[in-house]
Amino acid sequence: MKNPLGSLFRPVVNWFCSSRRIYPSRAREQAVAPYPSRAEPVLSEVEGSLSKGEQAVAALTKEELRDQLRDMIREIEAPLLFVGPNQVNFQIPPGIPLGDAIPVQFTRPDGSTLLSTVRIAATAPGIFSLLMNGQGQGAVQNQDYSQNFGTNPARRGSVIIIYATGAGDTDPPLLPGEAAPASGNPLVFTRVQPTVTIGGQTARFLFSGMTPGLVGLWQINAEVPTNITPGPAVPLSITADGAISNTVTIAVE
Repeated sequence: MKNPLGSLFRPVVNWFCSSRRIYPSRAREQAVAPYPSRAEPVLSEVEGSLSKGEQAVAALTKEELRDQLRDMIREIEAPLLFVGPNQVNFQIPPGIPLGDAIPVQFTRPDGSTLLSTVRIAATAPGIFSLLMNGQGQGAVQNQDYSQNFGTNPARRGSVIIIYATGAGDTDPPLLPGEAAPASGNPLVFTRVQPTVTIGGQTARFLFSGMTPGLVGLWQINAEVPTNITPGPAVPLSITADGAISNTVTIAVE
């Protein structure tokens, strides 16, 4: 089966750690999505005090850090997707119970720990953006798999591919850190069906599921409404189970 994506994006959602909760960041000020969902979101702990011993951390491989650095959510080890001197990207493990104050423990290589809590919601949609801050041009492909942007708009009535995170549970279920099959067989669908809004109009979606071959990357194929006003920065957002995403833009002609 042909991969429905063509060329793939590998965007990153940045999250920062406050003293009480872990929030997704938009330029470290405004949230991309209110809270992480139970399954799929890619999270990132950004903690300035990791500078202690950062040279030693940077010298380690991700595999070595898996043995030394753990992000624990209710005693379940969270899959690490990226490790750097000042940032660790991880996935909220599928199957984590919902709650308002789920404990998270971050252990540095020197054995010291950071403790926080995080609200786990069923869904927390967040659309990736090219600037990787949840704003501006969305990480969206046109029907021909080319990158959508101002001088390469999508036609009204065509299908676009939206990349996001925070979809929640899937069917079939995936294990923590497990990628959707690269072959696309089977396709991994989201249990919650999203509402896609483009230019203030509800768009018809054709597919909502995990991107084949990647961990936690939500792909939504949607049809651009024919009755919207075209332009280089048409607003795009998604809603899933009552949770509303950040708003990005796409170019439409």
